[in-house]
Amino acid sequence: APPTGLVVVNDTMAAELVPRLQAAGVAVPGRVSVVSFNDDAHARTCRPPLTTLAIDRAALGRRGGDVLCARLAEPDAAPFTERLAMHLVERASVAAPAAAPARGRRTRS
Repeated sequence: APPTGLVVVNDTMAAELVPRLQAAGVAVPGRVSVVSFNDDAHARTCRPPLTTLAIDRAALGRRGGDVLCARLAEPDAAPFTERLAMHLVERASVAAPAAAPARGRRTRS
């Protein structure tokens, strides 16, 4: 079965993908849903507007600066992983998948 949803690396790429899908006759979100990342201007101006995962970029920048300063102060510190919260911004590029045709055995009459 064809995919019913696409997750795109960022809003810019998704905003370029959506009109190409539409030009090929693929309805967004009717046939395929599109979700991206960043919540930038492309997400709001795309038609349909993009559902996106947003991160607080100011907080990301501050945390990145803190980590860089800490690494400069202690170059031999153990590496670590840190996760920052994101939130879903729901817009019109996502819908429930269309019902697939029932699959069953055909009988001859």
